[in-house]
Amino acid sequence: SQDGARLTSVSHDETVRNWDLSTGQCTLTIQGRNDTVYMIAYSQDGSRIASTFSERNIRIWDPITGQSVSTLTGHSDKVISISWSQYGNRLASGSEDETIKIWDPVTGQCALTLTGHNGSVFSTFWTENGRRLASASSDTTIKIWDVDTGQCSSTFAEHSGAVLSVAWSQNTSQLASGSYDETVRIWDLATEQSVSTLERHSDKV
Repeated sequence: SQDGARLTSVSHDETVRNWDLSTGQCTLTIQGRNDTVYMIAYSQDGSRIASTFSERNIRIWDPITGQSVSTLTGHSDKVISISWSQYGNRLASGSEDETIKIWDPVTGQCALTLTGHNGSVFSTFWTENGRRLASASSDTTIKIWDVDTGQCSSTFAEHSGAVLSVAWSQNTSQLASGSYDETVRIWDLATEQSVSTLERHSDKV
């Protein structure tokens, strides 16, 4: 959680658990619906948790009560990445159906579907102002999206393997990405070029 008081864990036992870090006690158990829980993401203010299961849906939870707030449906394959915008008013999801969806987590409606990748979308990362989104894919590329228009503004394609993770620098002038090709690359947004390749790993990053 944002205040560091709680930790939330997910498990193949089909549960999500909240832990009080001061006591080590489990304070809440959310039971899945006969589904493995793959990942969770807290909203920035800590008021909601998004979770993905082995099904194609995303569920939004209240982390205090464990009550389901909404279920987001629309992907045609497994959802493998989720990320909240800074202000918690939008949620991005990446899927094995090769699309990214932008959701209104209050209404549960899909506001936008971003298409252009030719492989599973492993990672998404918002800029702080929520206007742009970076995505990483098994098609070996990273794409930058204008979330207001739904257009792809840049594509970075120098990795030789699936890109598993992506993150913006604090001033959003650069990106970092990790790949199956065992490297981390740093990208310059102005030139759309890789400016550094970090190569000491001996397995996927």
